[in-house]
Amino acid sequence: MALAQAGKFADLCQTAGSRSNCRSILEFTTSEGRLPNDEWPLVVGVKRYPDTDTSAEHLVLRVQGRLVDGATYETDFPVVRADGGEAISLYPIYWSGMTFSATAQSCSAQVGEACAQTRIDAPPG
Repeated sequence: MALAQAGKFADLCQTAGSRSNCRSILEFTTSEGRLPNDEWPLVVGVKRYPDTDTSAEHLVLRVQGRLVDGATYETDFPVVRADGGEAISLYPIYWSGMTFSATAQSCSAQVGEACAQTRIDAPPG
């Protein structure tokens, strides 16, 4: 949040778990003029995805907020644990409108069960 509020959007991708994807998402949002206002987003949902053979356990926070032009956004914000235990976001562009989708229901209702394969979808529009 501090980097975004300071207008240091490119620096956000230096903190990302997936820097190249983060840069692509950032390029898309800024080229479309989608910039966050200076308010903190609200967490409106959480899904848990247990670890699998191909991915580490992670949470996806559903955040909601406003852009500088007053439009609203909802974004899925995936978070994982780094090797040192610190929580990091795979894609910290929290105002992008991206969704993290899975064919399974919310993992919070399936604790201990494997969730389906996930993918990132571009925001509508």
